[in-house]
Amino acid sequence: MKHIELTHAEWDQIRDRIREDFGFSMPLLRDKMKRELGFTVREHRTYDPFDPLQLLRSSLLIATILLFNVVSSILPYWPS
Repeated sequence: MKHIELTHAEWDQIRDRIREDFGFSMPLLRDKMKRELGFTVREHRTYDPFDPLQLLRSSLLIATILLFNVVSSILPYWPS
């Protein structure tokens, strides 16, 4: 299967059109896009380890995952 490469501006126009025609949930749900539109989106961005915003995002993601693991391990023992 051949891949199509689009610029971010081109994809923004397509995504806006999909939202107009199918609603806001369509671009958010990869399985639904594959089932109803026949394609999925893979958005690749470069990672810069020295970018403070990227560091903050990855740190928040790790903290969220750790918090979820802690809560899910405590929950079975929590009194009801």
